[in-house]
Amino acid sequence: MRTNVLFYTFLGIFVATTVVTLGGLINWFTIDEGKLDLLVGAFLIELAGAVIAIYQKMDFTEPNKGEGPQRAYIDLWIRSINEAKNRVQMLGINFLGELHDRREHLIALLNDGGEVQILLLSTESDAFRQREREEGEHENGTISRRLRAEANAALEIIRDVNLFRKSGSLELRMFDEAPTSAILVVDNQFLLFNPYTKIRDRGDPAEVMVSRGIQGGFEKYSVGDGLFTQKVDEFTSLWVKASPVDLSLEN
Repeated sequence: MRTNVLFYTFLGIFVATTVVTLGGLINWFTIDEGKLDLLVGAFLIELAGAVIAIYQKMDFTEPNKGEGPQRAYIDLWIRSINEAKNRVQMLGINFLGELHDRREHLIALLNDGGEVQILLLSTESDAFRQREREEGEHENGTISRRLRAEANAALEIIRDVNLFRKSGSLELRMFDEAPTSAILVVDNQFLLFNPYTKIRDRGDPAEVMVSRGIQGGFEKYSVGDGLFTQKVDEFTSLWVKASPVDLSLEN
């Protein structure tokens, strides 16, 4: 409300200054030359302020078309984590982007007595090594270390969250089965489900590549939907079989 009042006040002053200044310059009415100089100066200052304000609001960077859809999906997951009041459950490969962006929110959720369960693919598993090959094998046969670096960074963020946790429950477990999807359950009320889709290689339509991270289509289910229960059961089944991780910084 206060912002709107200031905006319209500035707009009114700017319009009045413009009308009076232009009127004096084209002799619609007579204005003392000294006062007219002051009006012109004020008009130029107000105009410069408006241009600077508009400039600061504009994004002059060229959008990365290749990452646009992926960024949009990650933003959706981040907004969903923001909605959590009591409980967050996450299933995926590493969730580095979401964990990095929502670190403070997760700490606040835990310190309000909330619960966070994170289920990630073990970096020691055959499934992880296969995923590395699928996502990052170079033409010379070497394997990119990006996925492993992201997983290690995600683990350190989770440990950092645990360090600043004063209450609540934070658990991390690792599973070793080939990942088929990412799942985020919020307050046991709704979830986001994102399959790890596969895309065709442009060089050879017969070759199939695994897409990186959270991209492709996603689905949202609410409590009461049959598929909501099915996806929560998927999480629970993996959680029971997964190995707990010690979050103390000494490890």
